[in-house]
Amino acid sequence: MDAEVILRTGFGDMIYWANSAFQLVDVDYGEHSTLTARAEVLFEYVLCPGELLEKVLDEPIFKKALPRLGPPAPDECYGYVPAIALGGTHEPSNLKRVKLNEHLSILSQLLK
Repeated sequence: MDAEVILRTGFGDMIYWANSAFQLVDVDYGEHSTLTARAEVLFEYVLCPGELLEKVLDEPIFKKALPRLGPPAPDECYGYVPAIALGGTHEPSNLKRVKLNEHLSILSQLLK
């Protein structure tokens, strides 16, 4: 499968193009979902303020972490420590700034 990542969130989640549609991968839970096949729908409706930002992209948690941790550098993201796959909890107080590649590598091994 050819896939092209087009967006990455502050948590390392990725929106990518594959199988003729935009897909979302949640790196903390290893879940994939199809968002839409149309770019205009993705940018005008799916990524607009609303349920996707709040429930899927964790905007409220991001807004709580940002003042405490500062913005992640281009090679960083926010990661739960310990990882959710290791029993960590989905709480803003458990977030740390982590190196993106290393974090995604560890999560991919935990979620196999």
